[in-house]
Amino acid sequence: MRQLMMRRRGSQTATPGTGDDAHRRRRLPTSGAALTVSIVALVVAMGGSAYAGITLGKNSVGTKQLQKGAVTNGKIAKGAVGLGKLKTGLVVPNALHADTADSATNATNATNATNATNATTATSATSATSATTATTAANGFVSFGTFNGPVGTIPVSSGFVFAGPTTTLTTTAGQTIMASSEAPLGTLATTATVEVSICKSPATGTPALTLLDTLTPDGYSISVATTTRIPFAAAAAGAPGAGTWKIGECVNNTSTTQAVNNTDYVSGYAYVTTGSPVPGSSAVKPGSATPGHGS
Repeated sequence: MRQLMMRRRGSQTATPGTGDDAHRRRRLPTSGAALTVSIVALVVAMGGSAYAGITLGKNSVGTKQLQKGAVTNGKIAKGAVGLGKLKTGLVVPNALHADTADSATNATNATNATNATNATTATSATSATSATTATTAANGFVSFGTFNGPVGTIPVSSGFVFAGPTTTLTTTAGQTIMASSEAPLGTLATTATVEVSICKSPATGTPALTLLDTLTPDGYSISVATTTRIPFAAAAAGAPGAGTWKIGECVNNTSTTQAVNNTDYVSGYAYVTTGSPVPGSSAVKPGSATPGHGS
């Protein structure tokens, strides 16, 4: 019995640090620290996830938030930028509107183009090659024609008749026709007095022949055709009004006995301009011309 009691007393006063209970008491502090670290790490991780989950509100990013060069060409969707978003004059090549272009090859509207090759409307073009409408052309030139061919015989007391072929030109009200030509004329016998000028005749309707120059009184030259054939020149300008006209050199044989029957080819040209004629622009007045030449 005594020995049993001593054994019990001995077990109760066992040295600390031995047995399972002592082992568990030593590990508890270590487990508590690890738990604390784990909790802190969890909180940080959850905070980072919450931050990453934040979304930006609509219209919250403006010009100040964008860095210079942040929007690159690859970030712009195809067709996203239309003409309404482009600053005027920002895009020059292949522009639909060329307000002040040195050369507008295919411009829809070229207001002040030096050279508009295929412009629909060229308001003030120096040279509009294929413009539908050229409001103010620098040279004022509209159309051009030539005439060349045999004169034929001009009978006695002929009145003004065309000396050979003519050219046909169309004018609007206020436009001017300018023409110049020469025709070799002569006779086979005696002399014949002739009047030489540029005439016009309506291309349709009654073919009444009248002088192109209506501003100069008696706008023709007077000369004498002889057996020596020589060139008779003429030049004139006139505004016939709106219409289509035959234009050519004309001769009036005033002789009552001798036809002008020693002739050759007439050669001349005429063109339409936007200018206005002035008096004295045609052949010289009667009696002041050198034989065979008009001014």
